[in-house]
Amino acid sequence: MSGERREEREEAGEVDDGPGAAPTVETVVLVVGVAVTLLLFGYVGAHALATPDGANPTASVVSTDASADGVRTTVALSNPGDIGLSSVTVDVDCGETTRQLQFRHVPADGTRQGTVACPAGSDPSVSVSSWIAV
Repeated sequence: MSGERREEREEAGEVDDGPGAAPTVETVVLVVGVAVTLLLFGYVGAHALATPDGANPTASVVSTDASADGVRTTVALSNPGDIGLSSVTVDVDCGETTRQLQFRHVPADGTRQGTVACPAGSDPSVSVSSWIAV
């Protein structure tokens, strides 16, 4: 290759410095691509290892109504966590007896209501006894 021709090709950015030589733009694109790929895998890995917020479900008495059967107690169940619950058991203490309510498929940040009959004259209280996360 003549010296003049090489100088013209160098000015145009067309000079090949030998086998395996990559232009600067290709090297930068390669480095950026590898960095983005590593960051993506790191992000996915971090989220795979992180545990969601497992706030415990809560139950409360919404209302009590006297009826012929006794006291009809409406119970509200709240799931403030970031994961759904496939099953929740709520114990309703009716004084001398305890009733149980089963709630199925309670979504994250969701609520459900249920009603039980307690004996007349009772002052019901509630508590969540067990739950199974999805």
